[in-house]
Amino acid sequence: MSTSKVLEEANSIAEKIAIFNQEDENPYHQIKQKISEKNIKHIVTVARGTSDCAALYASYLFAKTLGLTTYSLPPSIITLENSHFDFSNTLVVVISQSGLSEDLVKCEQASRKMGAETLILTNNLNSPMINHANYFFNINAGKEESVAATKTFVLSLLNIVKLVAFVSNDNEILNNLLQLPEHINTELSEAWDPELIDNNISSGFIISRGLGYALSTEISLKFKELCQEQIEPFSSAEVMHGPRSLIENSFKLFTLSLNDSSG
Repeated sequence: MSTSKVLEEANSIAEKIAIFNQEDENPYHQIKQKISEKNIKHIVTVARGTSDCAALYASYLFAKTLGLTTYSLPPSIITLENSHFDFSNTLVVVISQSGLSEDLVKCEQASRKMGAETLILTNNLNSPMINHANYFFNINAGKEESVAATKTFVLSLLNIVKLVAFVSNDNEILNNLLQLPEHINTELSEAWDPELIDNNISSGFIISRGLGYALSTEISLKFKELCQEQIEPFSSAEVMHGPRSLIENSFKLFTLSLNDSSG
């Protein structure tokens, strides 16, 4: 079986999750207390690239599980448009693998000035945001050697899932996180048949809904980064409104179905 740096890093994710499960849980408790006391009523996410796909997942999960109004804020609204908001009782979640993106650093600074409490998720302990944000989650995925981020995406998702589980007192999810490395290693041991995908077709859709749609945006990005294929993500609720006219025989069509109400 051929290998690559990105595959090596993907194969190390289970090990990184085992380390993640041993991280300091105090920041989760602190945010849980703030939300429980109704001091946080809204959540805004800010990110770019792969981290923005994780932020979309976070926005949906916060709204679905915690009943908090959430919004994924394009950084340019603050950095280019100089828009101002009343961010009182708001948690602004900044997700950045490098922790150095200039527009995200500016958004974190501006959000605090507008009254927000800020949470930074980053893989870089030297990020200037760590020293100023109210809360910090260490993605702790180790250095990403490949251009296409893998470990940091998964660990970003799990940080968000763990936070939601803490706030909602969902011990089942917390226990499942402890078992996740074993399940991932089992899945990685299964053989993948490369003949399942026709590499002569370079365009298509990946269709999902809800949390699955957020994941499909990252899968779409990986197709572009790694395969140079234009596989576009669509919600199953939206694909019938025009995009279906593009579907033809020479077209890749993937569906991502989760075991939840989005089905």
